[in-house]
Amino acid sequence: DSIKWALPYGEPSTLNPPNTAFYSSALIADQMCEPLQRLTQDYKLVSNLADLETPNATTLVYTLKPGIKFWDGSPLTPEDVKWSLDYNRQPTTVVGFLLQNIKSVEVTGTDKITVTLSKPDNLVKTELATFTGAIQEKKFSEAAGKELGSSSKGVMCTGPLKFGNWTPGQSLTLEKNTDYWDATRKVNVGKIDFSFTTDSA
Repeated sequence: DSIKWALPYGEPSTLNPPNTAFYSSALIADQMCEPLQRLTQDYKLVSNLADLETPNATTLVYTLKPGIKFWDGSPLTPEDVKWSLDYNRQPTTVVGFLLQNIKSVEVTGTDKITVTLSKPDNLVKTELATFTGAIQEKKFSEAAGKELGSSSKGVMCTGPLKFGNWTPGQSLTLEKNTDYWDATRKVNVGKIDFSFTTDSA
């Protein structure tokens, strides 16, 4: 039904994906927020939320898989993807510099998003398959504003575990997403309680 997990480096600084370049933050956020593609254990790119086509060296076309929903029941849309990628590539985020060769992100169909690069950059599609390319719900994120990823607001994503509650200085709980879209990757636990350990010894 549940497991307890101690975070040896203490409390997360944020759960807002493009700023989770810290052990505690990354470990938790990666269970909740997903990228369009993902990396296998041998570092191969495979489809996740979307399929990818590369018609030329500076164009990435993502086609969303049907039926994927955020935890609140809202469908994943190209507008959510555009907002997320534009947000993630801002120079104010921790990962923004990795995406500096993205020239534009445009909605190009009811299920398509086209990423145009200013010059060929083979690393971009790989970076977008990590937390650097994590997708969040536009409506929720804009409403949360500067509190996005905080203990009071959390995040709204599509992953197999969803934000439960966060008691600052004590613990954070993730709950099973019973409507997770990928039946092959559903979790086998009802909830995970993370405790914050500040003395690793």
